[in-house]
Amino acid sequence: MSKRSIRYSEDFKRSIVKLYHDEHRSANSLAQEYGVTVSSVTKWIKQYQEVSLPNGKNITAKEYAQLERENKKLKEELEILKQAAVLLAKH
Repeated sequence: MSKRSIRYSEDFKRSIVKLYHDEHRSANSLAQEYGVTVSSVTKWIKQYQEVSLPNGKNITAKEYAQLERENKKLKEELEILKQAAVLLAKH
């Protein structure tokens, strides 16, 4: 018997996290009430935990991780372009 992964909408995940924070509900009670695993609830809580940026804006930990990945990729692309510019200048 194979286990199928269930996909939950972003709105559903955010509503669970909101209940966790606003009503001080436990991950266990939320998991039981909504029929999800405790590990899913705790993962969502971590993903949607807010991070304060130096400019005063708040974003979720998930958004922050996405920005870090994008920044790393852009730095790698910039390094490639720098190396290409050096090679082209030699010719």
